[in-house]
Amino acid sequence: MSAAWKTTAALAASACLLAAAGVVNHRLSPGTSGDYAVARPSVHFATVFLGGFRGLITDGLWIRAAMLQEQGRFLELIQLADWITALEPDFPQVWALQAWNMAYNISVLMPDDDSRWQWVRNGLHLLRDRAIPATGTDPAICLELSLLFQYKIGGPSDDRADLYRQRWITSVMQVTGHKDPPGQADHAALQAALRMDAPRMRQIEQIYGNVDWRLPESQALYWAFTGLSRAPAPGTAVLCRRMIYQSMAALFEGGALSAEPEAGVMVFATAFDLLPGTLRAFEEALPTDPVAADGFAVFLRRAVRQLACFQREEEAEACFKILHQRFPDAETRAGFAAFTRHPLPLIPKIITTR
Repeated sequence: MSAAWKTTAALAASACLLAAAGVVNHRLSPGTSGDYAVARPSVHFATVFLGGFRGLITDGLWIRAAMLQEQGRFLELIQLADWITALEPDFPQVWALQAWNMAYNISVLMPDDDSRWQWVRNGLHLLRDRAIPATGTDPAICLELSLLFQYKIGGPSDDRADLYRQRWITSVMQVTGHKDPPGQADHAALQAALRMDAPRMRQIEQIYGNVDWRLPESQALYWAFTGLSRAPAPGTAVLCRRMIYQSMAALFEGGALSAEPEAGVMVFATAFDLLPGTLRAFEEALPTDPVAADGFAVFLRRAVRQLACFQREEEAEACFKILHQRFPDAETRAGFAAFTRHPLPLIPKIITTR
């Protein structure tokens, strides 16, 4: 082959490769990230300069990330995951991996409470402040954020759960001027500080009741509701519904917060006014969630005895009627009086902050 033909063939091959790189780069470019690509120079660099090689590099980083995850080398995984988010900012799985690593894996390795809470917060802020804008409020990211609030900060998945709950509530109270009971929420302040949408907060209050936005379960409710509003895939929709009724059940049983920062005490009691909203949340999930019925039965059994303990007979009988109609057994067939003979004495939860 002559030198001229070799040069022509090389140029043609280069043109084909550049065209292919452009196609791959277009497919990998952030499609829902909005201003995020402009705001982060790393994304701009990855998009413009790496071109079609982004796919190859990303695949290699994912393989390396999987190896580090299996080996338990979580601190090394942080930088690697950050590189992947720069290359694929609108890919929700990498954000979820990074946040889970921070909040669940690295936090428990820390030697003191302040450091543990800092890593939990890092995971939370990564999802809320970076992943949500980068992915265009992807429903999967909303669900991950809801799970983090419900299980890590609000639930018993960590032996420092009470610490996380206290630290979170204290931070919100500092934003809202220390006192912010249900029905008096400063939606504007919460929207600015917690990246929440004020109209959506009011919509949630209209549907489920005046939840206390200081509580992590209320944050879980908000983000699950947000994810559900974004037309998620069927599986994600079921999990968002599940987070909604689980959050409402938790708020009913302990969503009445009395906080006295000066005395260093937080008391969590039954929020009886959230009963209608909690029942509604379960009813909404029953048609699509295969485990909602079991959860609903457990909730009703506890609610009947709890309401009876506080002498709220009308509400207790109404819940008992639903329980017996939907989930009859030997106990319900014995009648309301026999069922509530031993009511559930739910003692308010108390957390000392000093």
